Amino acid sequence: MRRRMREVDQLHPLVKDNAWLFGEEWRLSRSEPGLTTVLRDVLADDALLEADLIASGGQVLRDNGRTGRLDLVLQRTIHTPGLQHRLVIRVEAPECRTG
Repeated sequence: MRRRMREVDQLHPLVKDNAWLFGEEWRLSRSEPGLTTVLRDVLADDALLEADLIASGGQVLRDNGRTGRLDLVLQRTIHTPGLQHRLVIRVEAPECRTG
């Protein structure tokens, strides 16, 4: 199955273009954003992020010291003004295991 359904050019666009799979209230916020971009969008208090950014040369880094990317970020607005939920999706190529 992995050979028939490739993650990057088949599965990722399929999920990205059909956010309704997670519920009608969800909409695509970003596709393949960097960690720094997502955290700047989400965190209301810039001071929490700025100290880490200065220490890491301007990027939010993973535990292994490398930059990271998210596959998809979906967002929905709750009926309370200013309150939003975000859903991070990790897309993986399907595998078919036996035994």
